[in-house]
Amino acid sequence: MLKRLITTILCFCASCSLASVSLESDKNIMVRNLITRINHEQKIPKPWLEKQFKELKLNESVLNLMQKPLEGKPWAAYKSMIISQTRVNNGKQFINKHQPVLKSYEQKYKIPASVVTAIIGIETSYGRNKGNFNVLEALSTLAFYYTPRSQYFYQETVALLTYAYKHKLDIDKIKSSYAGAIGIPQFMPSNIEKYGIKHNTKGKVNLYSNTDDAIASVFNYLKVNGQWQPDQPVMRKVRLSDSKRKALQEMLADTRMLKVDKKIEQLFNLRHHNQSWLIKLQQKNGDYEYFRVFHNFKAIMRYNNSVHYSSAVFQLSEKLEKFM
Repeated sequence: MLKRLITTILCFCASCSLASVSLESDKNIMVRNLITRINHEQKIPKPWLEKQFKELKLNESVLNLMQKPLEGKPWAAYKSMIISQTRVNNGKQFINKHQPVLKSYEQKYKIPASVVTAIIGIETSYGRNKGNFNVLEALSTLAFYYTPRSQYFYQETVALLTYAYKHKLDIDKIKSSYAGAIGIPQFMPSNIEKYGIKHNTKGKVNLYSNTDDAIASVFNYLKVNGQWQPDQPVMRKVRLSDSKRKALQEMLADTRMLKVDKKIEQLFNLRHHNQSWLIKLQQKNGDYEYFRVFHNFKAIMRYNNSVHYSSAVFQLSEKLEKFM
């Protein structure tokens, strides 16, 4: 029923400006139904909920950006943008400024502080760019008009409204990425409640302007959600003969990650490891480099489900490690 309704609305929008589609509850039945549901399930007053959607409209830029994420670029282009010398230099400054906090959580969680620094560096350039989208407008646009992941963004819209009401936040002042990720570490709304933690014991979690809270929360996210394994590898380059490279390329084909079993270990002379995968990253000249990745690589992917993203985090962390 919901999908048919969305299709009908999108067909209508094809003949008009998408920016004219209102997200106000008295003009949009899907928003009205959302408010009714939240009111019933979370006991949040309807007037408060209706107020949050005032003057909001479908954001066409959000939909366009979802169609072409940065992680979808070829690896060589993505790497040059993400692992730039500027980002490395800014990472050094970030580490120098926040080293005591980074080191304390590294010792507590047994996760390299350079990995956490790299994540914050890639997500928001160490807090410099937290996004400029109205968070509710972005999330509700995706919840109602981005059918591939509408259910996920619907749940995040509910999480945002619930969290904001509970903590008396002014949603209109919260800016986010086009996908609705918030603050220095770019947490989705549901993850703030689950994994956000205070660096000290006073006040509430502030991921938007408190860097210490952001650092602590990324460590906690990787440990709890990613199940980070201390002292275990993330990724290693695999060196192969020409014939082995050709064989592996054929096996990978369009597969994003190839699970390593005993047969593959024997075929490519790999040491036994309980859990690992093989990936390929295309270089500027068109050739591929092959890597064996492990559980902790997947732990980083819990942050962003992209092989390119996780590879960039680790490779940037290697460059930052010398500053720790």
